Amino acid sequence: MANVLSGIRKAKSEAKVSMRVDVASAVVSGSAAALARVQVATGDLAAAGRVAELTFVTSDGPLSVEVTLAG
Repeated sequence: MANVLSGIRKAKSEAKVSMRVDVASAVVSGSAAALARVQVATGDLAAAGRVAELTFVTSDGPLSVEVTLAG
C-alpha cells in the first residue's frame, strides 16, 4: 500500500499541485499477489490519496500506479 500511496503523492508533486488535490482515477498494476495485498486497504488508500476511482490490473511487471488528477 505504501508504494501505491507514494506513487499518487509523486504524481501530485510532479504536477506541482497540493496533496489535497483530488485524483480522478488511479490504475494500480502488478502481480496478483501484490494487488491482493493492496486491495485489502482499498478504502484507506482511496481516502488518503483522495482517489475517486481506484482500478486494479494484473500484470507481469512490478507494482506501479498511473494517476489522473481531477480538474
